[in-house]
Amino acid sequence: MPTTLVALDDSEGAARALDWAIAHAAADESFVLVTVLPAARAGQGYPPPHQSERHAAEEMLQKAADSATSKAGTSPSIKTEVLEGSATGEILDAAKRHGADHIVVGARGSGGFPRMLIGSVSSAVVHHAESPVTVIPAGARV
Repeated sequence: MPTTLVALDDSEGAARALDWAIAHAAADESFVLVTVLPAARAGQGYPPPHQSERHAAEEMLQKAADSATSKAGTSPSIKTEVLEGSATGEILDAAKRHGADHIVVGARGSGGFPRMLIGSVSSAVVHHAESPVTVIPAGARV
């Protein structure tokens, strides 16, 4: 059974990435939906994620899973996971841990430099992933 990991946040680009993944899924596809909270960085002025942030992230993933099930018209296997740390590293580690055959990410496309057009996280995932990566640009029709 092929597995697709979809990295989500609460952006429109991430929602489009999930829609794309569902629309292009094999009949027996399973999904892992992940979101990444920043880890506490002692001495750098960043507090650890508050329990309410984790709860909000879990709710966002559950809504995404419900939406995916509704749009798929079937009941695909969907796991959700809230991660903490560097977004790129956590996405790549989760893909390995779950044996993902494919990674799908959204791109915000904010930034003035050409390198930033697909976003720093999506760009880093593309360059370091061991499986194919699909980047859904902000505003893309899916």
